[in-house]
Amino acid sequence: MRSRSTSRPSSSTVRWRTGERRRGAPGTARPRPATTRVRRDYVQDAKALLQERFREPLGLADTGRALYVSTFHLCRLFKEETSMPIHRYLNRLRLREALERISGGETSLTELALSAGFSCHSHFTPSAGSSACPPAEVRRLAE
Repeated sequence: MRSRSTSRPSSSTVRWRTGERRRGAPGTARPRPATTRVRRDYVQDAKALLQERFREPLGLADTGRALYVSTFHLCRLFKEETSMPIHRYLNRLRLREALERISGGETSLTELALSAGFSCHSHFTPSAGSSACPPAEVRRLAE
């Protein structure tokens, strides 16, 4: 029986040395249309779930479990498709709801923050402060 010669490198070693990329390596090809559609569907399903349940304390694990996809994969797809992370999208949904209710005459910012899905008033105020004007100012303008 002949022993394997070490003078000749394997094809994978040659590819590595020459810099040739293997099929499927990151950045080598664009995703197929069917794959792009599936990715978009995951993101649309995630958006629909978040819009439906944004008032609940919803974590990434809950979202991934509901869509039968890993949280890491979902976060990566969501950011690639929407250019924003899931938590920012969720906070925007909550903030939109809260600001609509403030302009509608809701007075207690703490109760409003809790009913909109924020865990406490202190999480609501910085999110709202990053919008055009803080919640107290919106309330004054609505009166």
